[in-house]
Amino acid sequence: MKLLLTLSAFLISSVALGEELLCPESIETAQTLRSTLPKGWTSAVDSLNGKHPLENVQVFDGPFDDGASLIPDNEGTEETPHWLLSKDAPRPFTMACFYSQSVVRVLHELPKKSKKCTLLFKTEPYRVRGLNCE
Repeated sequence: MKLLLTLSAFLISSVALGEELLCPESIETAQTLRSTLPKGWTSAVDSLNGKHPLENVQVFDGPFDDGASLIPDNEGTEETPHWLLSKDAPRPFTMACFYSQSVVRVLHELPKKSKKCTLLFKTEPYRVRGLNCE
């Protein structure tokens, strides 16, 4: 009986933990100049500033390119931000990882079975990491 209770508690806690979707902590990008410069001007690439740390995570209704960013369902509270998702939604939800001083976004489709996704943080240094989806 004790083993059965322990196993049940483990299974319940495993389900409650959900699936962690972690954004890459940083990305490296390269910019190129597409404009024609006036005579006498040149350009250079600052290779020291090509690494961009993770800054934020957002959830989108459908593809990122549609621009349908969702506001966390508990916005305005002191709780960790979370999004409540419908399994019956007509299109998939997308997670977008945003990086400091970069226009590049890293995207991941959320699992279809997800009912709730909560923002994940790490403590040292205190930063966003990704989402935990249950």
